Amino acid sequence: MVNSAFRVPRSAFLSLTRVEATPTERAGPTTDNRAATERGTRNAERGTLVAIIALAAVVRLWGLGGQPILYFDSGVYLGEGAFLASAAQRAAAALIGPGPANPLERVALATQDGTDAHPPDIAKPGHAILLAVSMLLLGKTALAGALVSALAGVGTVAATYAIGLRGWGPRVAIPAAWLLAVSGQHLVYSREPLVEADGLLFATLAALVYLQARSARSLLAAGVLWGLAFTCNNRLSYLPAVFLIAELAWWPGVWSVIRRGFLVATGFVAPLALIEGAYVVARAIGGVAGARTDWLDYVQQLAAFSRMNPPDRVRFDEWPTYFVDLALMDGFGVLALLMIGIGVLVWRLRRKPTSRADLLLAGSLLVPLALYSVYSTGEVRLRHFSLALPWVMLAAALALDWLARLINDRRRNWILVASIVVLVVGAVPRVAALDTAPSGMPAVLDAIASGPVASTNGPVLAFYVGEGRTNARLREAFVNVPSDLRDLAQQYPVLVVDMQAEVFAGDLTDLYARTTPRLVVSNGNDAWYLADLLEHYGVTWGGWNDLLAKWHANRDAASQLRVYDLRELAASVR
Repeated sequence: MVNSAFRVPRSAFLSLTRVEATPTERAGPTTDNRAATERGTRNAERGTLVAIIALAAVVRLWGLGGQPILYFDSGVYLGEGAFLASAAQRAAAALIGPGPANPLERVALATQDGTDAHPPDIAKPGHAILLAVSMLLLGKTALAGALVSALAGVGTVAATYAIGLRGWGPRVAIPAAWLLAVSGQHLVYSREPLVEADGLLFATLAALVYLQARSARSLLAAGVLWGLAFTCNNRLSYLPAVFLIAELAWWPGVWSVIRRGFLVATGFVAPLALIEGAYVVARAIGGVAGARTDWLDYVQQLAAFSRMNPPDRVRFDEWPTYFVDLALMDGFGVLALLMIGIGVLVWRLRRKPTSRADLLLAGSLLVPLALYSVYSTGEVRLRHFSLALPWVMLAAALALDWLARLINDRRRNWILVASIVVLVVGAVPRVAALDTAPSGMPAVLDAIASGPVASTNGPVLAFYVGEGRTNARLREAFVNVPSDLRDLAQQYPVLVVDMQAEVFAGDLTDLYARTTPRLVVSNGNDAWYLADLLEHYGVTWGGWNDLLAKWHANRDAASQLRVYDLRELAASVR
């Protein structure tokens, strides 16, 4: 990774220096000179993009097969993907195999029982489908789950570069892409099988298509991509506000905006309607075959998700949350550049006519930051903010270019290159920590053998041992209070304690610390524990000290997998 980082200057410098014409060209370039210059510029830009993508791929794919699965929701999503993969396998076998019923009835009955894990039920079926495809190709492995996020993360870096190039030129595109490639926050979601990376990829591609849209077909395509993003991650429900802000650039009149909005909305609804249609057809076939159809379709999942996450978690005093998150995950340098970049963007918005790229940046950056700084659904703050990451880095790149021009316009390119090198090299320790976290799951699986086992992270353990052997679903999946241990001990002889136990440290973590475990192995590290804490805690002004104190006190225990005699733990509960 260090070597990749040190390859930045040459390619970045070549691309940046091609932006300005030479004195000869200013005086009157020949056709041959102009063609040669344009060729050189294109080649330099391609070389820079290849270097950026190479670095993004290395840091996201390095050791991915041995990466521990740490987040509770990762296990939930993996369970949905495993269900769809196993259902597809059983359906294919029933379709081509012999049997007394017609093929559709055989498929319905084959997928009624015997499938792995659980059907999608949290209104993010697009992500479940991507995971299922990966598992069908690579098998039910941690690599299959994480690879979807890793590839989406690399794609988002490339799309961010393209947006920067289209909107502001290489002096913004290049720094923004480098910063996103080594972003600690983006790396977390590119290495866990969560919904954030693929949802963000589709949303960023949609923004790129929309930015270049000159026809009804392009607007429709942008809408389809935004719809795909929503099927992967329904936290992107603020997108209509971004569209309206971007449309202010060239206000063509109310009816024209309605027409353009209708095209985007039609595209947006198309993938949602396709998925719901598939559910309706599956339910009809199941009804005819006499199979169970008690699962939730897409519309029912959206309704249930809305009920589970009502808009009542508003905390205006936690407005500093994202700025603290960014400083801790990506460094104070990036935070400072973001603050300056917001100022530069506001100043640019004063110009008439307003650039659509500037307004798209303003909406895509400021709407989620303003919304999720005071409001959270599901208590996963850092995930909400990750939706703005490409735009955060574009704003930071705007600031970097403005500062370079302010310091010395003649040496502007050198200043940009030097700044990129410093920021990328400064990110190496953080990237190395996130990329080299050890996994203790193989040792734990050997220790627990084939019996029933409970866990503080039931969904993740269920991916390895099956949902029938552990507390993967509903209320028993949450081990929060001492009485939960007594309830679990009636069914499970063993408890596996992981990082999730330390996120909300309290009486149970004290009990674990006092009790001698059967097995202790390393799993994850303090960099991942910090990211997990930022997932769940909003930060008030000055409250970052409490958060860091919690991280420091529990980071060693959080970086372990411990196996306990559950009945012994339950007996210790007063």
